[in-house]
Amino acid sequence: MYDYTLTEEQQAFKDSVKKFAERELKPLVAKADAMEDPKECWDLLAPVAKKSLQAGHGKLCIPEEYGGTGAGLIEFMILCEEIGYVDSGFALSAMVTACAPRLLLNSPEEQKEKWLRPTGEDETGKYIWAFVSTEPYGGNEMICPLPDPKLGIHTTAVRDGKGYRIKGGTKVFITNGGVAEVYMLNCRTRPDRSNVNGCNWLMFTKDTPGYSIGKYEHKVGWRTSTNTTIYIDDMWIPEEDRVGPEGEGFWVIENILLENAVGIAAISLGTMRAAYNLALAHCKERVTWGKPIIEHQAVSSKLVNMRMKIEACRALTEKLAWAAMNPKLAQDGLGKLAKLAKFHSAMMVQEVTNDAAYLFGGYGLMRGHPVEKLLRDGLPNRVVEGSIEANQWTMANYDLDLI
Repeated sequence: MYDYTLTEEQQAFKDSVKKFAERELKPLVAKADAMEDPKECWDLLAPVAKKSLQAGHGKLCIPEEYGGTGAGLIEFMILCEEIGYVDSGFALSAMVTACAPRLLLNSPEEQKEKWLRPTGEDETGKYIWAFVSTEPYGGNEMICPLPDPKLGIHTTAVRDGKGYRIKGGTKVFITNGGVAEVYMLNCRTRPDRSNVNGCNWLMFTKDTPGYSIGKYEHKVGWRTSTNTTIYIDDMWIPEEDRVGPEGEGFWVIENILLENAVGIAAISLGTMRAAYNLALAHCKERVTWGKPIIEHQAVSSKLVNMRMKIEACRALTEKLAWAAMNPKLAQDGLGKLAKLAKFHSAMMVQEVTNDAAYLFGGYGLMRGHPVEKLLRDGLPNRVVEGSIEANQWTMANYDLDLI
């Protein structure tokens, strides 16, 4: 039996995140979104990111023994949804930083001490994390399950003494690129094997030589998160900073996608809630033919359908977060649930934000209108963390027992 009732501590955390987002983030969002230079956009919000980290959002999922909060994916979902309600781009940045340390929870003690404790005990608000994975060939390559070694991730780390040397590689659309303190690089450590059996994550800090930051992407939506190109030139990373046994990083990717599915779906929930509440208030105030438009059946029916989609998305996302924290009690495979939650939320956020903009009529198409921003912020969900079609293909093959 699933129980999604928040504890007193979880409700208090939800209230604190909501107040933080309304007080610190909301006053700057419209100005940041309108900036032409994406680097200047981040510079405006960098002090807010610092305050978010100082409030403990970045160490949310780090165990208490390493200075963190020791929270689980329910709290992670709360963080992403409540910040996403105010701004989904900033929520994406916070999501990556909060989620990434969880990938080291099963690492050796020395590795956890080296990478988790500095973030857990930091009070300065500098420890932003980043996944460095997507390549120009396509983000779905990192989850390629096919046996041909030529397919999948291209960036290769070659054995060099007691570590690995990466002679070259290009990574694109990296969230928190250029502003992160800690990077997790996805590359091939066994190029003779398939993608599934040949990848690893290698840890490095911003001060590691051998890489450079390319352009900051000028995006349609999620403009308040940084996304950059990262060029690997000649980087050496010690073996001790490899996550997991050599060649077995694909299963770390699976965990990333599982937990990020919670975050992406929660951000979508926040965006949908914001769009629905804007539309609902507008429809109560806007008068046509002598009555508020909410009293027209076509309008009220559209609002009901929007609410239905939000609640269905919430139920699926909460089930995934609960199942990930209780895998022995979960009846459905976590991989299946993650795919369902991700692509369902990606479809629903576009439908809900589109309907909200439609209900505003011409105002919904005007740059600078809050609902127009939400319409743009609903677009990236279809491709981030794997396209809808890639998730559907994987889901179909799960059901057919092919993978």
